[in-house]
Amino acid sequence: MAESEVDYAAAIWRANETEMDLAVRLARTAEQEWSDLLNCLPYAVRDRARTLLQRQSVWEWQWAEDGFWSFSTSHTYAAAMMATKCDGYLESICIPGRAMRFSVPDGLLSNDEHNFRYCYVYDALGGGSVTVAGAPLHTIEGITSSFTVAAAPHEEIGSLLCREDLKLESPDKEDVSVLQFKERAFLLARRLVVGLLYTMQNTTNWKERSYPTGSGSTRRDPPPHRNVVVGSPLKLDARPQIKAWLRGGSPRQHGAPSLQHIVRGHYKRQAIGEGRSNRKVIWVEPYWRGPEGAPILVRERVVARSEQHEEQEH
Repeated sequence: MAESEVDYAAAIWRANETEMDLAVRLARTAEQEWSDLLNCLPYAVRDRARTLLQRQSVWEWQWAEDGFWSFSTSHTYAAAMMATKCDGYLESICIPGRAMRFSVPDGLLSNDEHNFRYCYVYDALGGGSVTVAGAPLHTIEGITSSFTVAAAPHEEIGSLLCREDLKLESPDKEDVSVLQFKERAFLLARRLVVGLLYTMQNTTNWKERSYPTGSGSTRRDPPPHRNVVVGSPLKLDARPQIKAWLRGGSPRQHGAPSLQHIVRGHYKRQAIGEGRSNRKVIWVEPYWRGPEGAPILVRERVVARSEQHEEQEH
């Protein structure tokens, strides 16, 4: 039976009392520890894999130290989060742990070649990063399917998560269509992360379950595994719009008011407190707009707009 990522991270944590201990050990023995794994990979990608393994080992240690923060949700709730623009609300977001893993519902961020299932967030003191992968990163499948974007110098992780205009660089000169798919998948994965964190921060629409990670012996054990299930299934399903946009759909004009169309989920600041003087960020669930019984307009623009289109509208 394959080792779970929780068990893998717990083993790293037990073997290293501090993050500095881990860094020292990696500098001395990493090549020997990973030789079998690296030898399974093509020679051309071994340097990249080695760097990723080093970075991921530090993430795994911190993940265990924080209590294995893991987030998941339903297909429809995830699609609604992905269709919700988050730019401009980063100042309100709360990051509960330095290392977090978010599960992407199967098939939601996929095409004929890729199926991204995980998003890893690392809020490092010297600069954070976000990684998207098709499998857990302690496996060969995870290493070969993943890509990582690091925050700019002095950039907070919340800023990286909420940037809607982020472009990926392709060191391997990937085909334009492949790069576009990855850029769009990366944007949607980050929107999912932001949406789940906002839901947990501002609502009661989530449940947390803790599972012990102890071995049953007297050895030093990490904190319990914190598994958070966020949201509940929605009646309105944005998955067709997500899939169409991932496969190259382009923005389109708004429909006429006489048609029914989907108003995508969005964030707003709600007045609260005495005299309604304070504000909190809330999420408005997607809904149908237009006369009941009118023809339904299906449009590709539900997920994102191009800058050119927004300029034309204004």
